[in-house]
Amino acid sequence: MHDSRVDDLLALFAKDKVPIGSDRYIVAFAGMPATVNRELTFQCEAVDLPGMSLSDEEHTITSSPVRKVPQGKTYANEITLSLRLSTKDGDLYERRMFEEWMNSIYNYDTQEFAFYRSYVDDMSITVQDCDDSIVYECNFEEVYPIEISPISLSPKGDYLKQDVKLAYYRWRNVLWPRSTKGNAELAAVGGKVEEVEVVKMETATQADIDRMKKQRKRLRNHNKRIDRDLKNPDSNLTDEQKQSLKSIRNRNEAESKTLDAQLKLAQGGRAV
Repeated sequence: MHDSRVDDLLALFAKDKVPIGSDRYIVAFAGMPATVNRELTFQCEAVDLPGMSLSDEEHTITSSPVRKVPQGKTYANEITLSLRLSTKDGDLYERRMFEEWMNSIYNYDTQEFAFYRSYVDDMSITVQDCDDSIVYECNFEEVYPIEISPISLSPKGDYLKQDVKLAYYRWRNVLWPRSTKGNAELAAVGGKVEEVEVVKMETATQADIDRMKKQRKRLRNHNKRIDRDLKNPDSNLTDEQKQSLKSIRNRNEAESKTLDAQLKLAQGGRAV
């Protein structure tokens, strides 16, 4: 008698849980011909898909526990290609290609750098399944080489390999998120602009946002009144009263900053 749980697991695996090989990927630069990109992918022994992280900031009000609030998305800003070298055109073709790119950035004779937009390019990494269907594709913006690593030569050495480190501005997964509800945005994919569907997740209702804005405005107005009282020479405030007002002002400012962060998160990362 078969274990139904095992049968269910096998059925699930056969249906849509087939592992994807780590060797099924395509590397392409938007500014390079398709033939060059195919050759580059063939010669590329290893490349990493980028990770993702958020920077955060600690917020607290008086003696309440610390709350971590996201402040922005951070990127590694570097990616490395590991390439086999070939003798196409009678030289180390892949190394020469990136040397020429770096030489276009910095002029050896004049010791001057080119204009930034003149040498950056977009790059994509595409992952495919066993049927050659695209399952993941990320696009790197404003890519350029920053390091061509040394190559060790030795009588006992293997074939020549070259690591090339590239800098980039940011990256995004151009296949996800998807939606049928509109909110279309444009993304650069392999040198052309395609339309992808983006889901905008709401983290608060409009009523919540209006309430937080109203509270923030009240706190700011309160602090303005406190500042006027503290600066007024005719206020006749005692030192104890002044210290109490300063403490209230500091609490209001801390709460206002927390509301700023909450509103930014509720509005999808936009300052409000």
